Parts: sequence; C-alpha cells; structure tokens
Amino acid sequence: MLAYIKAGRFADAKAILARAEADRSDSETMHRYAYLMAVAEHDEAAAAAEIQRPKPLGAATYGLNFMRACAAAAAGRFQEAHALFLEAGNEVRVEELPEELANFLTAEGQMEYRAGRPADARKTLAQVRGLQAEPAESVPLRTALGDTTAGEKFIAAHENDPDTLIHFVDLPRVRATLALQRGQPADAIEALEPARPYELRDYEVPSLRGEAYLRAGHPDLAAQEYRKILMNPGIDPVSMLYPLAHLGLARAEMQAGDRAGAAAEYKTLLALWKDADPDLPLLRQVRSEYAKVKLEPNR
Repeated sequence: MLAYIKAGRFADAKAILARAEADRSDSETMHRYAYLMAVAEHDEAAAAAEIQRPKPLGAATYGLNFMRACAAAAAGRFQEAHALFLEAGNEVRVEELPEELANFLTAEGQMEYRAGRPADARKTLAQVRGLQAEPAESVPLRTALGDTTAGEKFIAAHENDPDTLIHFVDLPRVRATLALQRGQPADAIEALEPARPYELRDYEVPSLRGEAYLRAGHPDLAAQEYRKILMNPGIDPVSMLYPLAHLGLARAEMQAGDRAGAAAEYKTLLALWKDADPDLPLLRQVRSEYAKVKLEPNR
C-alpha cells in the first residue's frame, strides 16, 4: 500500500486497503497510510475519517499524531502543529523511545526553520542534544542555521561510511548546505550529484538543488527541480516541502521573467495556506512577493 502511494498509484493503494478491510485486517499503520493518501489527494473528509476511526486495541497513536502535526505545518497551521508534535512527543516519552522523539523534534525544527522561525528551530533542536542519539537528519538543519561546525564534523566522521543513505543522500545534503552557507551555489549543485539515484526518497534533495540553481541564476533548472516535487505528491504528502515547491517555482518563474507564471504559483500556495496562522513570517513574505508580482507587468 505504501509503495503504491509513493508511486502516485492511489487507486491501487485503495484496492489494497479495501482487500485488507474485507479480510477484517486492521492496524494503526494501515490507517496511517490511508491518512497519507487522503492528504495527497486533498480529500479532507477522508483524512478526518481516518483520524476519527477507532484504533485497534492497544495500538499506539503517536505515528498518526506525528503525521497530523506535519500536515498541519505544511498547511501553515503551526499552532495546531505544535500541539500535535507535543502530543506525539509525550507519547513516545511514555513508551521510552528516545530515537523517535529525536526524529519528531528534528522534523518540528525543520518546519520552524522553513516557516521563517529560526530562533524557534534552534530552541527545538536544543532539546535533541539531550537525547541518546541525534539523527543524521538534524545535521543539515544545524548547518543551515549557521552551525557549520556540525556539518564539517559529520562529513569527517562519515567520509568512508558504507551506509547507502549516508553516502548517497546525507553527505551530499550536508556538503551542499555548507556550500550554500558559504555562498557557493555551483559547489552545492555539484555536491548533490551523487544523490540523483535516491533523490526521490523524499523531497529534500530536489528542494535543495532547486534553491542552489536559483542562487546560481539558473531559473529553468530550478523550475525542473520544483516540478519534480509537484509531480510526485505521494512521496511525502505531509511534507512542508511539497507546498513550498510552489514558492520555489514562483521564484524561478520570476527570475526567468514570467510574472504571469509566478503569480499563478503564488496564488496556488496562498490557496493551500488559506487557513495558515496569520502571524507566520513566511506567509507574510509570500504575500509581499505576490503583491509585487501583481503590481509589475509581465516582461
């Protein structure tokens, strides 16, 4: 079911779900996947039904609460997201799962950073340091927040690590983030080349490469990266990087001189964020950029 969702084959995923339900199979994981699919298809009624569905006896709920938190953040509803992150975090504390807690806190920090709240992201990451194991996912975030030493130490420690994802995804991301911090977008683009075979395990690599292309003044190539995300909604339906691909594409269109195309992408993002927290820094920035696009004629 999850493989079909990630491949964007939602009808096939629904057929698997229907077969499982006909066999009276039931699990929290199965309904988490159903929730993911509902979010990917923008089916609010189906997503609400999965949230309200009675959970199997003894099933943990932190996985669904974490997904709901991510989905709320992706929609710009950070107050709601924070409450859900807190609930999911409290559950894994009770279950004594420090690695899950570290993952949850890192994800929340990533979203705060992307929403234009770096100070909040730093506070959230500070909670990760006190746990047993810090996830590799936190290193690009720490680096983007200005802690370049964290990135350099990670590279030195894992330079010869045979682990596939560390070698082909994590290290390229950290190197690219360091390059962007140093104002070297061309080096960031080059650093991400080893990640191409695995770049759609999530949206991190295409998003980072899109940003690097924008900074390097290649809006056409940046647009390709953001469209890569938008054409694959099942990869990670609750990721904030999916709606933010519209923002990246809008900026690419602006840089290329297509103001009508840029305006359409800004409008799409603002529609997705119709219920976003009004004080969200990134929302104010998007509205400001959109207003400028509408004021100036297309070239």
